[in-house]
Amino acid sequence: MANNDQSNLSEQLQLLHELSYSDLDVPYQAAGVHSNKGSRDLDTNRDVRFLDTIVVALTTGNPGDVFAAAFDKREHMQLVLAKNGPPASEDIAASNELISLIGSLTVADAMELLPFLIQRCGANIDKRIHNLHTSIQGKELHNDFRWALQTYALETDIQAEFPGADTLLGYYRGAVPPFAAVWGDLVEMITDRTAHGLNAEDVPSSTQKYAELFLLVDALGRSRFLKTLIDDRNLLNKDRKQRLEKLKRRLGKVCQYVSGISHLVQKAKRLFPIPHRWVTDTSAGTGRGSVRPLR
Repeated sequence: MANNDQSNLSEQLQLLHELSYSDLDVPYQAAGVHSNKGSRDLDTNRDVRFLDTIVVALTTGNPGDVFAAAFDKREHMQLVLAKNGPPASEDIAASNELISLIGSLTVADAMELLPFLIQRCGANIDKRIHNLHTSIQGKELHNDFRWALQTYALETDIQAEFPGADTLLGYYRGAVPPFAAVWGDLVEMITDRTAHGLNAEDVPSSTQKYAELFLLVDALGRSRFLKTLIDDRNLLNKDRKQRLEKLKRRLGKVCQYVSGISHLVQKAKRLFPIPHRWVTDTSAGTGRGSVRPLR
């Protein structure tokens, strides 16, 4: 197991230990129900999505830094945070600022959090941008697109191909070229814009760059063409499907700093600002000391 995986697992187990979590409440794989407390899938999935986004918003991307989060609902709702090592003053300050921003009445979506996210998570955002660039510039992927476009059945309305992508189509000033050309332009624009990361020292410029990149990446990730190729069950296209699924994941990871954060702000605002604490003890319930990876 890689060191990062071990650290991540250690933090998750530490949180479960801190919350006295029982594996009797873990859903059986593919069963869709919990073993002892009835069906709470909707609540669980919602909470997991919120927590995953909170962790993303705190993750710096610096080597060795791993964060985890959980909700403690035993008495009063609390957010529990952990790190693979004692949280630094910067971590504590960032968590306070993030929780305050999410709960602020003046913050409606992720765009208003981008300056904070770029300063805090710039290295992690850059990693995601780099990984997307690695995927989308691949020769095999370009061949996949080229061959699939030759037989692709286009919807009559090109807007149906790119849901919510009015900004993308606005590049053509009303004269939209054939779908294959639009797709090629979109892939090229994303390839160009992911060739370099953000500059955390220039927050205004990086905020604008990321916002523009999000619109393009989101359009590609939600496109009907990409969905059709990923849904293809022809075993002869298995390798292509795997490449495209990987691309889809990387598109989603880049988009998470807008789509995921916006969802958190809009759906969880009623919970924020929420009391929170950092797990700093490996012994049960003492709340002191430092988190240590399990051996």
